[in-house]
Amino acid sequence: MYLSSIEVLAQSIASIAPSATPALVIPLVYGVAGNGTWLAYLFATIATILVAANLNQFTKRSASPGNLYAFIIKGLGTDIGVISGWALVLAYLLTASAVLCGFIDYANVLLAYAGITAPAILIGIILPPRATWPYLARSSPSAR
Repeated sequence: MYLSSIEVLAQSIASIAPSATPALVIPLVYGVAGNGTWLAYLFATIATILVAANLNQFTKRSASPGNLYAFIIKGLGTDIGVISGWALVLAYLLTASAVLCGFIDYANVLLAYAGITAPAILIGIILPPRATWPYLARSSPSAR
């Protein structure tokens, strides 16, 4: 099955989002850090390089597929591994809720342009499943 033009566009935007974020977020960082923006980006770059260097050491010494959970268990033990696993679940839940809140806000703005008013809870319950169902219905069973 082939993707439609809109699906291809959505995939390309989703693919470039992580690399486009640093460029698009600069005005927001400038709003908070002011003239210290360059210093904030310098610290972030150094921190990213240090994390990458540490991960590189683990990948050289481990035959695991490379997930951080496996590295944490090998480096810090199973207790810290369980904590990191639950922290990851919490991060996924909080990210999903933040994305849903942003979606509800944008949907309210778009519906207001059309002259439609709806409570936020209704938008959050009805629109996300309706928007994702066509893609879930066509996905392979292994992707579900």
